[in-house]
Amino acid sequence: MNRLLGAGQSLRGLLGEERIRAEAIWPALLALMANAPSSLGIFCKDAGGSLGHRLSGVSPEHVFPLPWIPRSPAAQREMFGTYVVRAEWAHATLLVAVLNYMHGGLQFEICRLAPAAAQKRVMRQQMALARRTAQELKDAEVSSRAIRDFMRLDLFGYGARQVARPLGLRAGVPEVAATCDTAKVLAVHNPPLSALCEDPSLLMKAPEDFPVPRRPFCFTDSSYPQLVARAVEAGLQEHGPETDAVFAAGHHRHGGAFAVEKDEHEDRWISPLEFSNDAVRTEDLPPLIAPYMPQLGTTTLRRGKK
Repeated sequence: MNRLLGAGQSLRGLLGEERIRAEAIWPALLALMANAPSSLGIFCKDAGGSLGHRLSGVSPEHVFPLPWIPRSPAAQREMFGTYVVRAEWAHATLLVAVLNYMHGGLQFEICRLAPAAAQKRVMRQQMALARRTAQELKDAEVSSRAIRDFMRLDLFGYGARQVARPLGLRAGVPEVAATCDTAKVLAVHNPPLSALCEDPSLLMKAPEDFPVPRRPFCFTDSSYPQLVARAVEAGLQEHGPETDAVFAAGHHRHGGAFAVEKDEHEDRWISPLEFSNDAVRTEDLPPLIAPYMPQLGTTTLRRGKK
């Protein structure tokens, strides 16, 4: 979506104007993306059409992919208890399309059934975001050149800006990594969990059961190599050959990399591991209950114990 938004000339040609009303961007972008040669394009082209009925009481095993939002406000109100109109509908539809793309890649399976309860919750959130955006940008105009900046506005965050930033040397790295041997400590109290710390691959599915890999999100700064060098020096990371990475769907798989702002001086390093998480046998994860903060400040002993 960001790549398409960077093509200001394409949007300007579609809209026929140098200056664009903000509300006109979404229908134009939906029309532009409908030409994409992928499931993303098919979804945007078919969006708003009728959806098949889902058997009563039968929910899909997964929330994604999401179906599209009906175009009719009456159908939306019946389905979601709320509705969006015109440009808001186009914006919400794009948000749903991009969520499907982020989850399943370019050739995601298109859902043509009415949404289940869990899917409705996600879709209502996108409709609410589209409505808020429309209110914030009411009567606003932007130049086609400024569209990329418009998409990176943080209108609804609180505290530090909750938008993706390029990962680089602004990210905090300690001088020395923690030296607690977690596996050794757990070996006394929870041997199975200790074994998983020593070899996390014990939880991986068999290669033939690997899921379709999701596209990792990478947004790095030119100083990213120096950041990695600093992390290696601190003992947080170590270099290794690419062949050590999991091989699936014809490629060695890696996670994402981006940052979010912690404060005006420092960013928080985010390393999402979508494929590793998807490839875990979740049914074999050992139960783990972590203490909350008040518990960490007290020690409770059974009667008679010292």
